[in-house]
Amino acid sequence: MSQINEQPDPVKLVVNLFYGEELWRERALSEMSVLWGAIDLRMEPVPFGHTTYYSHEMGGGLQKMMVGFEPLVEREALVRLKHEATAIELALAKGRGADGRRPVNIDPGIMLPEKFVLSTGKNFPQRIYLGRGVYADLTLIWRQGRFEALPWTYADYLEGRVLRFLEEARLKLLAQLAERRAEEAAP
Repeated sequence: MSQINEQPDPVKLVVNLFYGEELWRERALSEMSVLWGAIDLRMEPVPFGHTTYYSHEMGGGLQKMMVGFEPLVEREALVRLKHEATAIELALAKGRGADGRRPVNIDPGIMLPEKFVLSTGKNFPQRIYLGRGVYADLTLIWRQGRFEALPWTYADYLEGRVLRFLEEARLKLLAQLAERRAEEAAP
């Protein structure tokens, strides 16, 4: 008989951002830190030109960056995190002015030892519905000492700097989990 593990290890919150202006990036990072805690990993921004999907809202010259947050989260928090990210986007859009366009796109994800999963509001065949309009997108898997792409993995997640950042986030998660286990085992 199989058993259900009702208390799996917590995971690392890793967020992907697209933005056009540094001002809005910094405001988004500040709002996220208030909600989710200290940022402990930060990828340097890189130009993002893989799609024009976001250009109509954010303009040209888009940048991509990723950040990791120090506090670990429960896996089921992904739905809440996506809704909080959307609320930040909408608040910043309102602050931007009358046009109401988002100045940033915020996609929370979770790093596990064996995979990286992003949250999204868009359904596709490989995405699993989590609830409240949020889907989980299995973006990368960890196999044989490296991240592997899946047929649907977006190209920007395969760039060297992004993969190095995600590897660093995975190592940070493993260290945090080891520290947590040591604390739990201590008398």
